[in-house]
Amino acid sequence: MPSSSSSHTSAPVEFGRQEYDYEGPSRFCFCGLKASRIMSWSEKNPGRRFFGCPIYDPMNKKRQCKYFVWYDQDFSFRAKEVISWLHNNKTELETDLDDARERIKALRNVLKRYEEKGEQ
Repeated sequence: MPSSSSSHTSAPVEFGRQEYDYEGPSRFCFCGLKASRIMSWSEKNPGRRFFGCPIYDPMNKKRQCKYFVWYDQDFSFRAKEVISWLHNNKTELETDLDDARERIKALRNVLKRYEEKGEQ
C-alpha cells in the first residue's frame, strides 16, 4: 500500500528499473505523465519502492517535476541492513562472474592459439 509521505530522505545511490505496469490505479506526475514505480538503492532506503516522474535522471539527479511518493512503508533497521548486505553481495558476485567470464574467454583464446600451432 502506498505511503502518504512525499519527502525524499536520502539521495539515491542506484535505481532499479522503472516499472509502468503496476497494480492499482495509475498515478500521474505533475508533468501529466504516468508515474513510474522505481526501487531505491540508497543507504537509507534500500529496496524501497516509490513513484516518481518518469523523466527523472538519476545520473545528474534532476527531475522534470518534483513528483515523489513512497509506495512501500519504511522498513525496519534490521530489514534495511539485510537488504543492503544482500544487494552488495549480489553486486560483488556479478562482478566476480563477469571477471571469471573474461578470464575464461582469454584462456580459450590462448588454447585456440596453441591448438592452431600444434596443427602446423
